[in-house]
Amino acid sequence: MMMVIIIMNYKIGEVSKMFNISKEMLRYYEKKGVLHPKRINENNYRVYDEMDIFLLFEIVQYQAMNFHVADIAEMLSNNYMENYASYLEKYESSLRKEIAYKMILERHIHELTQRAQSARYNIGHYYFRKINHYKLISICHSQHEQYSRIAFDQETSQMLNSNNHMAFAESLCLFDENQENWYFGFDQQILSDLDIQYNRFKELKGGLCLCTTIDMGEIGSFSYESLSSIMKYVEENHYIINGEIRGVIVGRGYEDEMFRRIMEIQIPVEQ
Repeated sequence: MMMVIIIMNYKIGEVSKMFNISKEMLRYYEKKGVLHPKRINENNYRVYDEMDIFLLFEIVQYQAMNFHVADIAEMLSNNYMENYASYLEKYESSLRKEIAYKMILERHIHELTQRAQSARYNIGHYYFRKINHYKLISICHSQHEQYSRIAFDQETSQMLNSNNHMAFAESLCLFDENQENWYFGFDQQILSDLDIQYNRFKELKGGLCLCTTIDMGEIGSFSYESLSSIMKYVEENHYIINGEIRGVIVGRGYEDEMFRRIMEIQIPVEQ
């Protein structure tokens, strides 16, 4: 007795609802050679059989793993099992790198969070903090907030704007009595962890720093004189300054309809 196999066909609207995928995406899969629905009658309607449905389950799974559609098409087109193992290995490696990056980013955000949470309470208070070594990229300089022109060459711009490097850049100022020198600062450990290659960094040594947090005031009111209170504290306590005085921007934004700028002053000292 001959077995009769009944093939169930599904219209594009049914498949769209089944997978919560737009009709446009189903057509895109077809265009990229991932799915091959049949066409019926004079209207050339698409229909999907059971094998199309099962294959679509796998396609959705691959996309949930962040496989690119072009890679899925290549994987399914020929030598499937060999391609499948190869692509899984490639994406596993990519995932490891992504996880490593996000762990570094999480540590950095944790540091920024702690700094932001304590900033309001640290204004006008003095405290010691161990600061890591930093590497700097020059932005501009200023005198009483009259800023020089900001410009980067192509190599610097490419480094800053590739691979989300700017997520780790901190606005940092080095002070001297004549002007403020502004930089993007990168924690040296983060640069090492991310293997960021750039040979034109300025070095900034870390170490124990006497710190305070200041409100930089209205635009135009900030200068080296804004450090007078902490410099007096250094003198009164006979601390010896043994490095470059720097300020790190904790945050910029509006509060009570005023533009606020909060900075942590860091002075390397020894007793």
